[in-house]
Amino acid sequence: MNKIIKSISRFIPERILFLISVFLILIFSAYTYFFFKDAQDVERRITSRQKELGRIILLKDEYLKSKREIEKENLREKEIRALSLSSIEELVSKNVKGGKLVSIKFVTLKSAKKVEKSGIDLKLSGLTLEEIVSFSYAVEKRGYLIKKFNLAISGSNPNLLDLYLIITEG
Repeated sequence: MNKIIKSISRFIPERILFLISVFLILIFSAYTYFFFKDAQDVERRITSRQKELGRIILLKDEYLKSKREIEKENLREKEIRALSLSSIEELVSKNVKGGKLVSIKFVTLKSAKKVEKSGIDLKLSGLTLEEIVSFSYAVEKRGYLIKKFNLAISGSNPNLLDLYLIITEG
């Protein structure tokens, strides 16, 4: 190794050799400095991505929790929605104060596609317009569909109405 340095130093003066070594050391130092800065930047990015991922995981957990709650609520609503005479009678008793229930019975409806659907045939008499609107809203809010809706002026009192409905499951 000494021989190599002596042979090089014969052709190149010592000052130039010193300058070349200083230049190489400076280049290596600059490369190390920029590499270190890049490594710090990557580390900061990784840290910020980890924080962002942590927030996303928390949001995912919150989303799944609320989704489960909504599904449970929908399941409860579907259980409540089951079309039955008692559920319709309950709606009538809650929303109709002055009128009376004339008849209520199950019917079978046939659609154009020859699909049979069960429904409830309902006749109410002596209702005010407010009671009719309230009852119709309650029926639809419960998830039932009103297939037929007929109003007629009551024979006993022209200020009251008679209502004929056919209600099916939604």
